[in-house]
Amino acid sequence: MAGTALKKVADRTTVREMAVVLARSLFDDPSMIFLIPDDDARAKQLPRLFDVILRKSLPFGVCSAVADGAEILGVAAWHPPGAMRSRTQEWATTAGYAWALRGRTRRAETFGEALREAHPTQPHWYLSVLGTDPSAQGRGVGTKLLTDRLAECDRAGEPAYLETNKERNVRFYERFGFHVLQEIEIPEEGPRTWAMWRDPK
Repeated sequence: MAGTALKKVADRTTVREMAVVLARSLFDDPSMIFLIPDDDARAKQLPRLFDVILRKSLPFGVCSAVADGAEILGVAAWHPPGAMRSRTQEWATTAGYAWALRGRTRRAETFGEALREAHPTQPHWYLSVLGTDPSAQGRGVGTKLLTDRLAECDRAGEPAYLETNKERNVRFYERFGFHVLQEIEIPEEGPRTWAMWRDPK
């Protein structure tokens, strides 16, 4: 497995490939099901949505990939201190998100507002999205994506923050020094959402 590439990704083909990986990895994520309940619609819309998210992240963030040769196995998008955008905060107000979500912008707005209200004000690195292709899960891809960036956080003395919608992921992130700040209440019977924080080591 090739090493993690911590760099901005400008190549359109690469961004599309990364978006497809995220769409597959997060297809059954409760937040994605909340936004796009229909399976067929979700399968069509998620690659578009993550393509938009990655492109919005590039000007001020870091997109990382783990690859096995030319095959992308996992993707993470981070936003540096001072450049935070909740992963759903602008979905309802940006034309690209509206196109990708196809009529689901009201739910995105509801979700994004709840995340925005809970987001810490202290400067931090924000893990906007992380996903491992289902075919590569259990091979340490997510660990590699996390540890490279967290090592940079430690060297710079900077904290990190994320949200997750799966309880098993809480235990995964705790292994890397994150702890739960709060459980965010999402209106309209939204998914359980844990806000997690990590101080630099």
